Amino acid sequence: MKAKEKRYIAIYARKSKLTHTGESIAIQIDKCQCYIRSLPEYDSNTEIKVYQDEGYSGGNMDRPDLQRLLSDCMADKVSIIVCYRFDRISRSLPDFTQLNQKLIQHKTSFISISEYFDTSTPTGNLMLNMVVSFAQMERETIALRIRDNMLGLAKTGRWLGGTTPLGYQSVQLKHIDSITGKVHYSHKLEDIPEEEILYHALVNKYFEKGSLTAVETFSHQTGLKTRNDKYFSRYALQAIFKNPVYAAADLDTYHYFKSINAQVSMDISLFDGKHGLMVYNKLDQSTEQSHLEHPTEEWIVAVGQHKPFISGKQWIALQDRLKNGQKRAYRRPRKNTALLSGLIRCANCHSYMRPKNYNRTDQNGNKIFAYMCEEKSKSKGQNCNMKNPRGNDVDRFICDEIKRLPEDTSTITRQLNAVENALLKESDNSQSELTLLNASLKDKDNRINTLLKTLSQIDNSITLQYINGEISKLHSEKEDIEQQIKELELVEQDKSKIYDELSALRDKLSDFSSTFDLIPIDDKRTALRKLVKTVLWDGNTVHLYLTGSEDTFSDTDIPDILEPMERGCK
Repeated sequence: MKAKEKRYIAIYARKSKLTHTGESIAIQIDKCQCYIRSLPEYDSNTEIKVYQDEGYSGGNMDRPDLQRLLSDCMADKVSIIVCYRFDRISRSLPDFTQLNQKLIQHKTSFISISEYFDTSTPTGNLMLNMVVSFAQMERETIALRIRDNMLGLAKTGRWLGGTTPLGYQSVQLKHIDSITGKVHYSHKLEDIPEEEILYHALVNKYFEKGSLTAVETFSHQTGLKTRNDKYFSRYALQAIFKNPVYAAADLDTYHYFKSINAQVSMDISLFDGKHGLMVYNKLDQSTEQSHLEHPTEEWIVAVGQHKPFISGKQWIALQDRLKNGQKRAYRRPRKNTALLSGLIRCANCHSYMRPKNYNRTDQNGNKIFAYMCEEKSKSKGQNCNMKNPRGNDVDRFICDEIKRLPEDTSTITRQLNAVENALLKESDNSQSELTLLNASLKDKDNRINTLLKTLSQIDNSITLQYINGEISKLHSEKEDIEQQIKELELVEQDKSKIYDELSALRDKLSDFSSTFDLIPIDDKRTALRKLVKTVLWDGNTVHLYLTGSEDTFSDTDIPDILEPMERGCK
């Protein structure tokens, strides 16, 4: 029977590069190691593993070493997690509470040495539960306060700020309190006539065609653009069409929002169709994904102070059309063998070129595809009519050129030399700094020893107090120098590792040509994104530009693909 694997103690450290305050990774690890040595579980055979994430925020759990640590915890490899502070693991108490439940299930304790949380003890668990309970109560109180404020604001129908919708601008209103005489300001939406015409053109085209893609093409072909001088994408159009701000606050919209359980904050008598709708608390602002919506039960619907663009009945019909369109929307196949998506551009209009698959294969059984200019595709050839190069040939040419890199001493070797020289120069500077610090450390030691000898020969209390103060000051300065030396030595170790990796890379380059064809397609794409700056197709020739270079590395003529004479294809 296989013996159960012994569990180890894990140290987790995190430091954001964006902040220059707080403890460094090295200090956090050092303090955690000192604490672990004081634990009853610790002996000379105790295994300690360090997990560290530098340059990552504590606002979410998406950190590589933290995820590796959690994976090891779920595999029952970790007995205790030790960190310097609670917020090194997470700044979000809900995230940590959920994490702690998983740790309990896998009998993994958590210790924060600054806050004295130790979940292996009843006291530590009690403290943690108290903090979590108070935090939960605070979150619920804040949420209730925000909801009450939102309901109060909803009754005014005012615009609360942010990017104004297409067709509207925000105007400031001034109010003077009749009792206190204080001046208050608020905002409302005011229509922009020329943008209202644009909104109607887009909506009418959608009702005519029934497809967001068709309206996107219409935008490209007619030159209709957003305020940011961009063509309307399908996603932008969908957001505009779904926005209730354009709908009249009438009986149709009143009953519609009641039917989806939204909170309608005003009496039905106010839904007279003269003003547009305002829907508050629709989007979830607590995440980085601004398009995420709250459940409809949390929406607060009110009558605004602005002019509506369409009736409630039209807007509801628009929503029904969008829902039906989503059900039958074309789903672009995710799987393809193209390597240059996001790298290859059209030299005519500088749009990206995307792979377009054909229902035929070459003599080796590979699926034939072409690269097609996005602007050509979206404008149906009206704004750009660039020929489609054979994607299989373009990919093959680029891969062959990349495999030639080790032979080209004028590029990759020069780049490797530049990195190595920079590392050596930094190491020389660090060594000089280390020499000065060590000399300063020795000087502090000598001065402390001299003062200690003097101390034994003096009886005067004032002099004794002065010398003790000087010794304490020197000792503090000595500790600072020792810490600087420790951190510099760690940096030097990292540089040494990088230098060794560069040397290993030089050795591997000789095998690069033979191994590149064998690596998986996703790894090939990753390698190309690191090595290739861009690829330009001008209709006859492919031009390859490498990362870090303004000059063309290589180019070649590629035939354009003959479009198959199939229904729906040109």
